[in-house]
This record gives sequence, C-alpha cells and structure tokens, in this order.
Amino acid sequence: MDDETWMWKRNMNIRTWNVSCLFWSGTLKVLHNELSKLDYDIVALQETRLEGGIQKFEYFTLFNNG
Repeated sequence: MDDETWMWKRNMNIRTWNVSCLFWSGTLKVLHNELSKLDYDIVALQETRLEGGIQKFEYFTLFNNG
C-alpha cells in the first residue's frame, strides 16, 4: 500500500446515528439537511424502519436492506 492510499484511508470520517423512524412524512428531507451539513464520509443509520432499496440524494446515497 503506498503512502497516498494509506493517508486517504486513515483520514476517513465514519459515524453511526440512531435515527429511530424515517417513515414519517418529511423525515428524509430533515435527514438530507442534517447530513449535508456534516463532513462525514460514511454514516451508518440505525433503526430507520424503511423499506429496502437505494435512494439517491444530492449529497449522499441511502442503502437500506429493509
């Protein structure tokens, strides 16, 4: 592994967030607004209660296994 690859992996910003319920009307917009303010590379959302699938937003993509 070269030095450039190591630095990229070492500086990755990963977080988890228990969002509880995203099935209510308007909550995905709130999630989008909050995540667009943060400088995270990967955020693992817990307890989303969404159906499975992929949803693309302006600043992130939501992968959900249902």
